Amino acid sequence: MNDTTGLPPRQRLAIKSRETAREIVEDLDGRDECLSCGYTGYIEVHHIDGDWLNNHPLNLAPLCRACHHDAHRTERAVERIQEMKEDFKQLTEADA
Repeated sequence: MNDTTGLPPRQRLAIKSRETAREIVEDLDGRDECLSCGYTGYIEVHHIDGDWLNNHPLNLAPLCRACHHDAHRTERAVERIQEMKEDFKQLTEADA
C-alpha cells in the first residue's frame, strides 16, 4: 500500500480506489489479460462508467496500457463531438 500521509483527501481517496479496483480485478478468474487485445503483460484497470469510485466488478475492465489510453481517447472524442453538436444546435436555434 502506498504511503498517502500528507496528501489531500481527494488524492488519498483516488489512490485507495485504484488499489481496491486492482485487487478486485486480480481476484477475478480470467481477468489477467487485456479484454481488448489479449495482451498478458502489465494490465491496468479501466472504470467503464468513468466513475473511479465505482469498483463494482462489472464496471472494471482489465486493459493493457495502450488499450486503456485508446479507451479514454475515444471517450473524450465522443464527448467533444457531442459538445460540438450541442453548440451547433444552439447556433442554429439562435439564427432562427
